[in-house]
Amino acid sequence: MAVIRRYRPGDLEAIELVEEECFQPHDRYGPDVILYLLSLRGSVILVAEDGGEVAGYSAGYLEPGAVGHVASVAVRPRFRRRGIGRALMEALEGELRAEGARRLRLEVRGSNAAARGLYESLGYRVVRRLPGYYGDEDGLLMEKEVG
Repeated sequence: MAVIRRYRPGDLEAIELVEEECFQPHDRYGPDVILYLLSLRGSVILVAEDGGEVAGYSAGYLEPGAVGHVASVAVRPRFRRRGIGRALMEALEGELRAEGARRLRLEVRGSNAAARGLYESLGYRVVRRLPGYYGDEDGLLMEKEVG
């Protein structure tokens, strides 16, 4: 069973590995982006550990208007289908609500059926198509009311 915990400074390399295994080069967050996310108001980065290894992470921050923005959720391929993505999302949602979020927002590739299915099962709904958001593909803006 995975353990979800707050980010620690020594986690940066492990998060880079998660990004490498989960995303194409043009979609990856580098260490500079992770450090930037950490600097934002209401920033939360959570790490999932399974058997002493980092299995995945989630990251979010608070936007104006009490909106929590889910910036990234990723689980390494060999750790998938174990509920880790759902656990990371639920923990991140709780942290963002504690920071004052009353609505949660995220973007997802239109073709990412697995992620969309997870988000929809958690109560997110598509509110807008984002033409060219990923450069090579449209994105979808999804939102969920939480307060």
